[in-house]
Amino acid sequence: MRTSHTDEAGPTGSLSSQTDRPNTPQTAAESSRAAHQLADTLLTQADFDPATVQIVKTGLPSHELDSGGLRAMFNKFASRKGLGQLFEAVSCPARVKRHNTSAWITGRIKQRDYVLARVPIDVIRSQHSIDGIAIEKTAQRAEAVLGWLIQNPKQTTINKGTLETLACSNGALKVGCHSKSQLVTLDGVGRLEAIRQAKEAYTQQTGRTHPLSHIECYVTRLKEDEYESLYRTSSYFRDDEGVQLEKPQHDLAPYSGIPRLLVGTAMNLVKQTIEPGLERLNGEFDRRVPDGFFQEPAASNPISEQPAQR
Repeated sequence: MRTSHTDEAGPTGSLSSQTDRPNTPQTAAESSRAAHQLADTLLTQADFDPATVQIVKTGLPSHELDSGGLRAMFNKFASRKGLGQLFEAVSCPARVKRHNTSAWITGRIKQRDYVLARVPIDVIRSQHSIDGIAIEKTAQRAEAVLGWLIQNPKQTTINKGTLETLACSNGALKVGCHSKSQLVTLDGVGRLEAIRQAKEAYTQQTGRTHPLSHIECYVTRLKEDEYESLYRTSSYFRDDEGVQLEKPQHDLAPYSGIPRLLVGTAMNLVKQTIEPGLERLNGEFDRRVPDGFFQEPAASNPISEQPAQR
């Protein structure tokens, strides 16, 4: 499988290792049966062909927004078990730095900035690692996706509705894009990694590579400095190929994550208050990805393409 398991996962701006809403625990047998039942149900549902128009619709529905920041974090840790994970999370400087960076950037993005598009899977860099209870949840999702791959051996795109059904999630998978070969997750690492695990399992079981190459998700454009910041904090948890590290690697000052979290949150609020005025002076950045943007092939081995050094 693609990942080894360390200590970072969660949605946009969250420190949590729970990648989406909690599920009722299932045994392996129950997960396998459910996966094949879902695959049978979805077999007749048409998925989009990436050769067709890439942009499906514009704007992110309100019910698919992620609040980000402290609110999202405490929603994820709102349990006795989660409380221990919260203390573990805030004690890791790399986690807190990634959280603050992600919350700052996603706080700039408006609903209207997203478009629902079909994006090449291989060029998307996962922003953080899969660990804790997210390991089991991602494995269950991978099992469900594997069942779908087996039942759909020629599909090249998995659409949003299919993925939500297989992953038992109704939150939006969101991706930030600086170029055709520079994409990073803003929310939904667990779902993306489940697809990658399922494709690897399909190859192991059948001896063939599944042609699935595109995923339907919400996409928005990132400025160069935004992508560089997200890439840099993602490198605490993943190497240049996107493979998860055994443990976070960083050069951050080793002081407690709690002050870093509080100061970072305060700074984000200040920035989000000031920046609208600066945008009016300097001209607003158009974050909407143009139609047909992903029809051209990306560079080879794009996930390892690093931001330019300044």
